[in-house]
Amino acid sequence: VDNISCELGDLDKKKNYESKCDSDKTLYKSVGTAFSDLITAHYFYKSLKIE
Repeated sequence: VDNISCELGDLDKKKNYESKCDSDKTLYKSVGTAFSDLITAHYFYKSLKIE
């Protein structure tokens, strides 16, 4: 079992953090406002989206 602990900003195209199987879980702990979380998540979703 791999346990990866990182900041949302650390998730970029240079690192491979994709799930290995359907039973893998992702836990996200918010510490900001809902709006800033949404903007950040949208930015990273677009930057990590595989064409």
